[in-house]
Amino acid sequence: VRFVSVAAEGGGDYAMVVFYVARSPHVAQVRVNDDPPVALPFPAVPDNAVGSVTLRVPLLVGLNTVEFGGDCAALDRIAV
Repeated sequence: VRFVSVAAEGGGDYAMVVFYVARSPHVAQVRVNDDPPVALPFPAVPDNAVGSVTLRVPLLVGLNTVEFGGDCAALDRIAV
């Protein structure tokens, strides 16, 4: 899953909250722009509730791309 046009007014590290649904644990690989991917664990969430995890991501000034791969949970949305 790829999110394009993730905007940042200034370059630096930002907290990105990832909202997801997962009945069992998952570990995704998250890549921001051309940086190496990092592992992001998604704990299981009961009863199809929406869970969230937070990851610090390096964003550039302007538009950025955030891509999720590997064993990713069902993504709902991200917030930076």
